[in-house]
Amino acid sequence: MLASSFAAPPGFAKLALPPETPAILDKIYSFDIAGAVEAAKSMEQEHPDRPLGYLLESEALWWRIWCASADFKYGMTDARRRAKYAADQHYFELAAKATSLAEARNKQHETAEMQFYAGMADAAAARLYALRGENRNAARAGVRARDHFIRAKALDASLADADTGLGLYNYYVDTLSAMARVLRFFMGIREAPSRKACACSRTPSRMAF
Repeated sequence: MLASSFAAPPGFAKLALPPETPAILDKIYSFDIAGAVEAAKSMEQEHPDRPLGYLLESEALWWRIWCASADFKYGMTDARRRAKYAADQHYFELAAKATSLAEARNKQHETAEMQFYAGMADAAAARLYALRGENRNAARAGVRARDHFIRAKALDASLADADTGLGLYNYYVDTLSAMARVLRFFMGIREAPSRKACACSRTPSRMAF
C-alpha cells in the first residue's frame, strides 16, 4: 500500500518523512517482513506521537497476509478472500492507533499531512475487512478514508498522495457489482468525486495503496 513520496513531482507537496523511512520500505518490498516490523517498531518508540511507524508496521504485516492468502486465478495472482484470524486484531489495532494519533494532532493543529495519514489508516483497515469478506465494515472504513483524503486536499491542493487515495476510492466505487451499486446507500458508499473535480488517477504520486 505504501510507496514513499520521496521525490514528489514538480509543483506537488512532499511529505516530511523520517530519514529511516526508505530503509523500512525497502525491507517491506524485498519481503524482509521481520526486519521491517522490527524497524517500524523502533520508529514507533522514537516517534510515539506520530502515526507513520504504525502505518509502516501494518504495511509490513499486510504483505505477509497478502502472500499467505494470494492465489492464481483468472490470469492473475491476488488475495481475494480468507478466513478471520485472531492475529488480525493486532493489525486492526495498528490502524486504529495511527488514526487516533493523526486525529489527536489534528485537534491541536490540523494539517494535510495528518489528514492524509488518518486516511491511510482507515484504508489499511478497509483492505483487511474486504479480504475477510466484511463488506460493510470495509465500505465504512473506505468512506472514512475518502473523507480524510478530501480534507487533506482542501488543506493542501498540491498534496499528490491524497490524489492517489481518492483515485483508488474512485476505482473501487466504479468496479462495484450491479447489486452492490443498488445496496450502496445502505452500505454507506458514497459517489466518487467527479473526474473533472479530481483528476486523481492522472496525478503522479509515489505513495500509493
